[in-house]
Amino acid sequence: MLVPATVVHTPRPSRGAAWAALALATAAVACAPWRAPWQLTPAYVEPDEGVLEIAWTQTSCEEAGYVTVMTSDGTFIGNVGPDTTLRAKVPPGPIELVAWNPVMEAEAMPKTVYAVLAKGVVCPGEPARLRVTFGDWTGGGGFPRFSRDGRARCATSSWALVGDAVRYGLPAYATDTLAGTLWLATEGRPELHARLARGWYEELDLVARTQVQFGCGG
Repeated sequence: MLVPATVVHTPRPSRGAAWAALALATAAVACAPWRAPWQLTPAYVEPDEGVLEIAWTQTSCEEAGYVTVMTSDGTFIGNVGPDTTLRAKVPPGPIELVAWNPVMEAEAMPKTVYAVLAKGVVCPGEPARLRVTFGDWTGGGGFPRFSRDGRARCATSSWALVGDAVRYGLPAYATDTLAGTLWLATEGRPELHARLARGWYEELDLVARTQVQFGCGG
């Protein structure tokens, strides 16, 4: 069970205001991590329960906004913002995750909806870890693209959730599941995002499909 925590109520801003607020929050991240909507602290899960951890480490290729994560059957898992970790209690066993960035969807010109899929397994008492990745991912597959100086080239519309056993030590947050579930049902378009994520997965090559698999332990 999650220990009691104080809910952080984050009002949903307008599209224009969201972009400006997120830019300001990203600039201030060195002082304190910016929390995506419905992130709670502290995040603790009993060791006999399934644990899912999704980290967003800041790189030269990180995007704005935050990533929303649900299961492929529409169960809200939580949000993760730059330089934080989403830590969630989930039932042990096989799981499919669908993820998208609501802010980037709202601000994209022309308007686009983009969702990704990750497949894995969660074990009791062992964290199943993933990472939000941008710079080392391409939309058509899992092969990094590099410039002549050896640095990863950023693909602004291409990202994924990849399996990653590393524990980055970022601030971990739990989720206001009730508020997130309500938002998902009323505004999150879970069926659309699940359908797009499955289509995205079908276009991946074998290497990329391996990268979006994850497991417990590590």
